[in-house]
Amino acid sequence: MFGTTHILLGFIFAYFLNLDRKRSAKLIVGSLAPDLSYVQAIIVHPSWSYLTRAFFNHSIVSFAYVLPFGSYGLLGNALHLLCDFYARGIPLWSDRIIGLNPHPWTFYLANSEVMFYPLELIISLIGLYALIKLGRTYLFESLKLLLAAVPIFALFTPLYMVSPYLSTLASFLALYYISKHRKWL
Repeated sequence: MFGTTHILLGFIFAYFLNLDRKRSAKLIVGSLAPDLSYVQAIIVHPSWSYLTRAFFNHSIVSFAYVLPFGSYGLLGNALHLLCDFYARGIPLWSDRIIGLNPHPWTFYLANSEVMFYPLELIISLIGLYALIKLGRTYLFESLKLLLAAVPIFALFTPLYMVSPYLSTLASFLALYYISKHRKWL
């Protein structure tokens, strides 16, 4: 799903906070920030079960990466971590995960086990309603940043093999610089 629930939760808050398109885009990027490191982790370690990205969800570290996006990036990241706290937990240290672990509904799709949390359905429906009310321009403004983020993170993958922290920081700074230069923010 690559953070679909996190994105829709960002649109819910953008709608209720009555944000403009650019602030909404910052909120959406912040809400997906902890999952963007998946792009690099999958290229380096194609197995989804590999635990290379646990470093990124350390609560304080993930807030540092979205600092260039300001208070809305920080709010989006906080929303992401709140969702993760509810669904499966947040790795605060390498040996400890803090969070709730509600029992998901499990079903099988194409020989793969898929876990579904009932709260995700509620967030998705409200998020789709908020997105319809906000309009297409809000979606396109956010998609510009998200679609730019994926190749940027992929380009910085060699640096990921040296240091995941440095790679993620460089990727976010490049995304911020490009979005400012293109006047997306």
